Amino acid sequence: MRYRTPAADAELLRAFVASFAATDELLEAADQVPPDLRYSETAEPGEFFVSWKPQRRETPASACRELEARLPAPLPPLYRQLILSYRYLRVELGELCLLANPPSLDLAGLEQEMFRDALLSRVLLRNGYIQFGKGAGGDYDPVCFHIACRTTDGDMQVVRLDHEEILCHERIKVRAVLSPTFRQLVEQKAKTS
Repeated sequence: MRYRTPAADAELLRAFVASFAATDELLEAADQVPPDLRYSETAEPGEFFVSWKPQRRETPASACRELEARLPAPLPPLYRQLILSYRYLRVELGELCLLANPPSLDLAGLEQEMFRDALLSRVLLRNGYIQFGKGAGGDYDPVCFHIACRTTDGDMQVVRLDHEEILCHERIKVRAVLSPTFRQLVEQKAKTS
C-alpha cells in the first residue's frame, strides 16, 4: 500500500464531488433542497425543480463515530472523509446513486437514508453489508460496502445487491461488483471532472 497524504485525499474528493455535475443534472424538487445547497437562495414562484450544488462543510469526527456505532464495521476511510467534508443530496454517478448527506450539525440525514428501510438494513448489516447508495435511475437495489472484502487499510469492495432477494427471502444475491474498493470508484469518477 502506498502512503496517501491528507492533502492528496482532499484533492481527490474535491475532484470526485466536482464530477457529480458530469453524471447528474443536480435538480431536485424545490421543497427538498435545503437553502444552503441551492444555487439561488429562493425558488421562483411556481418553480417545481431547483438546481443544487454540493457544499464543502466540515463535520466533527464524533458524528461519524455515532453513525459507525450502529454498523458492524468502520466505514472506509475515504468515504468517512467524504461524508465529514461535504454535504450533498442524492446524486447519480453512472451505475449508482449516492445516498444523500444533507446539511446538518451531524450525520443524522445520511443515517436516516441508510436505515430508511428497516428490513433491508437489518438483513444487510446482519450479512456484512453497509448501504451507502442505490442502483441508478430509481433502482431500489442497495449499493453497499462488502465488509468481508476489506483491504488492510480499511477500504472495502463496492457491490450492488438484488433488493427483491433481500425483501422477499432475506437472502443476499450480488448482482454486480461495481469496484474492488471505494477509493478506486472515487478515482475513476474523479477523472470525469
